[in-house]
Amino acid sequence: MQQRATTRDCPYNTISICRGNPTRKPLCEMIYLKKLYFMNNYNLKIIILSSTILTTAVCVLSAILVWLLYETAFEGQQERLVETAQSEARLIEAIAHFYAKHNPCDLPGGTFAVTLSQIIDAHEHYKGFGETGEFTLARREEEQIVFLLRHRHFDLENPQPVPFQSHLAEPMRKALLGQSGTMIGLDYREERVLAAYEPVPILNIGIVAKIDMAEIRAPFIRMGWIAMAITLLIIVVAVWAFLRIVDPIIIRMIKTKTYLRTILEHSNQLTERLSSIVDSLPVIPYTCKREEYFAATYVGKNIKEVTGYETEEFVSDAYFWVNNIHPDDVERVFKNIQAEYHEYRFKIANGSYKWFGDTVHLIKEADGRITHRAGVLQDITERKLAEEKLRDNETRLSAILENMVDGVITIDENAIIESFNPAAEHIFGYSADQVLGKNLNILMPESYRSEHCLKLIGVGKEVVGQHKDGSIFPLDIAVSNIRLDNRLKFVGIVRNITERKQTERLQKEYSQTLESEVFERTQELREAREAAETANRAKSVFIATMSHELRTPLNGILGYAQILKMDSSLGPDQQDGIKIIEQSGKHLLTLLNDILDLAKIEAGKIEINKSHFHLRALLREISEMVHIRAEHKDIFLIYDPHDSLPNCVYGDEKRLRQVLINLVGNAVKFTDKGGVTFKVGVLANHKLRFQIEDTGVGIAPEQLQDIFNPFQQVGDKTRQAEGTGLGLAISRHLIELMGSQLEVTSQLGEGSTFWFELVLPEVINFKKEINNNPTRWKIIGIKNEKPTLLIVDAQSNNRAILVDLLSPLGFETIEASDGREALAKAFEFQPQAILTDLFMPEMDGFELTRQIRQSLKDIVVIAISASVFEEDQQKSLAAGCHDFLPKPINAKQLFEQLQRHLVIEWIYEEVPSLIVSQAPLVPPPQETVVSLYELAMGGDVRAVEERVSQLTDEQFVPFVAKMQDFINNLQVDDMCDWLESYKTA
Repeated sequence: MQQRATTRDCPYNTISICRGNPTRKPLCEMIYLKKLYFMNNYNLKIIILSSTILTTAVCVLSAILVWLLYETAFEGQQERLVETAQSEARLIEAIAHFYAKHNPCDLPGGTFAVTLSQIIDAHEHYKGFGETGEFTLARREEEQIVFLLRHRHFDLENPQPVPFQSHLAEPMRKALLGQSGTMIGLDYREERVLAAYEPVPILNIGIVAKIDMAEIRAPFIRMGWIAMAITLLIIVVAVWAFLRIVDPIIIRMIKTKTYLRTILEHSNQLTERLSSIVDSLPVIPYTCKREEYFAATYVGKNIKEVTGYETEEFVSDAYFWVNNIHPDDVERVFKNIQAEYHEYRFKIANGSYKWFGDTVHLIKEADGRITHRAGVLQDITERKLAEEKLRDNETRLSAILENMVDGVITIDENAIIESFNPAAEHIFGYSADQVLGKNLNILMPESYRSEHCLKLIGVGKEVVGQHKDGSIFPLDIAVSNIRLDNRLKFVGIVRNITERKQTERLQKEYSQTLESEVFERTQELREAREAAETANRAKSVFIATMSHELRTPLNGILGYAQILKMDSSLGPDQQDGIKIIEQSGKHLLTLLNDILDLAKIEAGKIEINKSHFHLRALLREISEMVHIRAEHKDIFLIYDPHDSLPNCVYGDEKRLRQVLINLVGNAVKFTDKGGVTFKVGVLANHKLRFQIEDTGVGIAPEQLQDIFNPFQQVGDKTRQAEGTGLGLAISRHLIELMGSQLEVTSQLGEGSTFWFELVLPEVINFKKEINNNPTRWKIIGIKNEKPTLLIVDAQSNNRAILVDLLSPLGFETIEASDGREALAKAFEFQPQAILTDLFMPEMDGFELTRQIRQSLKDIVVIAISASVFEEDQQKSLAAGCHDFLPKPINAKQLFEQLQRHLVIEWIYEEVPSLIVSQAPLVPPPQETVVSLYELAMGGDVRAVEERVSQLTDEQFVPFVAKMQDFINNLQVDDMCDWLESYKTA
């Protein structure tokens, strides 16, 4: 018994001391009470807090002391570095001045080399300072810092050069920039150093005295750690001594009434801890009075996170809680105010409402009198929204099930029916009350029940159902399983497919009847398709043959027309006749090209090839081209581009040019009075609107769609003879390929408007190559060496055209009638270029090019062919041709290709200007001259040309003509000098 009592009086780990030895009970109590003192009393906290404050104070004082010492040492080190750098700089300047004054010429290497040599000799025995102290000299050579001297513990090896603009050698870079001072930065080793830098202007060198920041800080860091260690040791000893001294006092305090006070204080701490725990709960605790509309006396601090209100707003205003309850909920809450739980909406700080769940508890005195109400508020907004959404979903699901055409049946894992929608009632003839709670077998024929029970669940298939009247009918059923409340449920969707089965039977019978007819019809369609393909192939062969055969004579007509145009001995009448021949040939060529384009469009062989191009230049070129035709008809042509029209865009320049020339040209052709307006507008999302308006003959409403048909022209018969009737058809197809539509409005006798919109993204910083050939000069010869050309063609007429065109300019020409002869002459004469036809007997141009490429790789090969289909051009380039030129030959294109590939420099004869003005040269306003000068100085010739084109006033005609001469001849320097004379005037 004694042993049990002793054990009971000695809790925790003192039981082993007291067990079996009653005399040790006082010691046991002392140990236990001391543990309770330190575990439950605030004295332990006071000791820990005092120790912490003391430790912190000592550490802070130690840190401040170490920092002050560090700052003092840092400033001393900084002054020493400055003194070193400045003294060395002055010494070097003195030496340099001395040698520059007394021995400027006799010394090898000059003053700089001798001074540097003296400095290096003087520093050979320099011991430096510190572990990392260093003194360096360097100079700037181009974009590098080259080190001339380095002293670091007798280490005289100079560092590698450092790029001047790098992040390394920051102090030396400042010295070489002529600055002096101190800084903390990176040296050439990428180490952070304290450095003093000083320039030596007389030698263009820099001086840096530096020491690593790590070395400066190291002793003070060690001092700080030592001070902290000593401080902690002193505190530990002091705490231990304090505990040893106060032990008797602690024991006496525990044996007195202080024990109760300690327990009370511990209880207060627990209360505070409990309060903090309550404040961190996800619910909001509160207390309130029963009077004054339940004025709050305490509200948890987390009320602000939920409502946005401060705690004081609830406590200071007795009506705050009541006034913020939703008006629709106030009566309900106060009607049942004694309830232990309420749900209501409460207005929060932002003006909206949240749902709260309010759990209430009554606080009573000993006599049973209720003094306060305590409770917790919980934000249940999400739950309320979820409940509302669930109710909506249930309502929606119920409505869906009620109105579904298919029957929906749910059963449990024992095949007991749990739900039966109206569609299922209609299908099976039972009401829901008649089948709920019964086995699914009630809906199946007797002979099929075992099969249904074994194979139906989870599988969608065609089965057989039984009506209430006993009739059997086919069903389409899909079954899926779900798990609710850990119970397996099955949902089946059924559909009566009696009508479908009957339809399938009829369809099967009908399909058998139609099968033979379909087979016969298929045979007929196959034969028709083969016939159409044969006709298309024949059409393609015919068009290709026609194109080749027509281009061959046209090559002679247009070729000699161009040759004769360059003959200055012909009179005006002859020149007019040649011009008529050339215009007629070009008209025939245009008709041929239009037919080919239409054939390609119908065959789906035309593709849109997008690239960067200068839009403003293209539009200006088209307007200038058609403007001449408008002047001949004595009508106006207005080109009206939008101010924000982009300079350069991304699209198909070739096809856009073709469409615009066609539309603007048609407008001029069908207009006799008034004129044509060509507008280009800017829409959103990189979209441009092209619109051509004319005051011409117009089109009748019933003929608007006919104008887009091939070879279809409407209106005046005399005007129809002027065109082919293909332009609008081709233009519409091309615009559709570019992703738009060609629109038209017209009124007979008043004019027409054509427009379309294209997406042409703007290209920034695009520079187009400017043609170096002057537009007002004629080629009459070749400078320097005369190239040798080998001309290969099976027809002598075609060879003669090229010979007559090129020989007068100085080219040496050699002729060959087929590829085999051309290959032999190429080896014999080694020409600089070969102009060859592609289709020839013996050896064609493709094989000739391939063999030339194997042996004579440097010879330029240009294919010249009447076959202008894309596949032939690509085939010629793949064989090794440098370029392709279609027949009829365009002399300008031929000259451009020869100049590009042979690097030819032409000799020009200036063509007399069409406009001779005797008016004085009047410059535009000063701001325009300054703008032109700045653009010219920047080399932006295209921008200069655009700006000059805007000077439309007649008084500026001589100025514009002069500027145009500079632009055509690319005399940018002369242009700048000329503009500068007007700019400064």
